[in-house]
Amino acid sequence: MIRCLQRKRIGTWETADLRRANHIARAAGVAPPWPEPPDDDSNYRAEIIEDGNRHFYRVGDTKVEISELEYERVLSNPTLYYFSRALKLHYRLTRARDGIVESLPT
Repeated sequence: MIRCLQRKRIGTWETADLRRANHIARAAGVAPPWPEPPDDDSNYRAEIIEDGNRHFYRVGDTKVEISELEYERVLSNPTLYYFSRALKLHYRLTRARDGIVESLPT
């Protein structure tokens, strides 16, 4: 049974302030001040899943297992930029979608 599933809007650094402002507004129970950027290869919704002591990152029908550190990092910073955990997961997910199987990093 899935213990925790969180949905996050993943996006580029250009949309980070917009996504943050919309997140804060929704948490406060008010309408988001900005329209969300359109879904594309760099702006999309992801599910970050904790299932017991296993963690997963899922976009659409593609899911990859991630470490607990990656789980925590992508939740705290869902922005795609150089050296971000979200960018590394984005590329792992893309490779998995293309059929390239990788092992969980150590």
